Amino acid sequence: MSNPPAEPTPPASPFAGFSRLVRILGQFVAPTTLLTALLFYFGWAHVYWFFDYFGVDSSILAPSTREYVMRSVDALFIPLIAVAVVGLALMWGHLALPERIRSGPRSRWQLIALTVIGILLLVNGLSRLVVVTPFNRGLCVAPICIIVGVVLLWYLTLLRRSRLHAENPTPRSDAAVLSEWAVMFVLVAMSLFWLATDYSIAVGQTRARQAAAEIPSRPEVVLFSEKDLHLDGPDIRETKCSTAPDAESAYRFRYDGLVLLGEVGGQYVLLPREWQRGVGTAIVLPKSGVGATRFEFATTDDYQPPPTC
Repeated sequence: MSNPPAEPTPPASPFAGFSRLVRILGQFVAPTTLLTALLFYFGWAHVYWFFDYFGVDSSILAPSTREYVMRSVDALFIPLIAVAVVGLALMWGHLALPERIRSGPRSRWQLIALTVIGILLLVNGLSRLVVVTPFNRGLCVAPICIIVGVVLLWYLTLLRRSRLHAENPTPRSDAAVLSEWAVMFVLVAMSLFWLATDYSIAVGQTRARQAAAEIPSRPEVVLFSEKDLHLDGPDIRETKCSTAPDAESAYRFRYDGLVLLGEVGGQYVLLPREWQRGVGTAIVLPKSGVGATRFEFATTDDYQPPPTC
């Protein structure tokens, strides 16, 4: 009796190489360490561009790791939600499609159209590395084009590979599978990193513009100092406190017309009440500066500084 023909070996899962690549990378980089480093970086981008709007180099503020990580939440909140929503929409949308569309064969023209779209998107995204054009200039446009282009071309590759497997069921080598996933991982991961970085910068600048617009409504800050701080400006008023020689008061100077932008890394960042970008200057005072300092906050709209201390 003749033996029945052997059934063709089903193709391996297209994600098998990805799981192996993740296991290999996990042997070199701990997930917690990588996550902390990413949060630190995105928080740094947020802090840097926020204070850069006011002309302050954030490196002199020396923010702590905790402050960077807390700022990164603001920078990554919307991108993470957007990625989750898009992922669910693709998975649920694919299941909602009729069976003839999900499993049916693709026409030659459909494949050609998807190939052209994928290549154009990939080229448009990569071109941003060397030249800025109207097609890749927008916020996060370039990394999104790279991600979508890579996914489209990978999908077309899977369709082509499935047809070739039916004709020749020879499995691919592990080296080829890992190499393909390594290249795709680099492209997609770096594009996601690029996307999050662009968004972190945009959020930092947007928060800075919001803070600048709120300066007129922020509480008045009255600064008392033991030493003369030489704070000059049309909106800053210095008053010398007339203290008796035998008095125990530690404060000899008072400064009005200031608002507090924030406290970062043990430094106070102050702005004149009428600060404008390109005109006013920001003031950075260390908590542990020379002499004693004291802050008072006035929240009433009709606040008027007294003539004396």
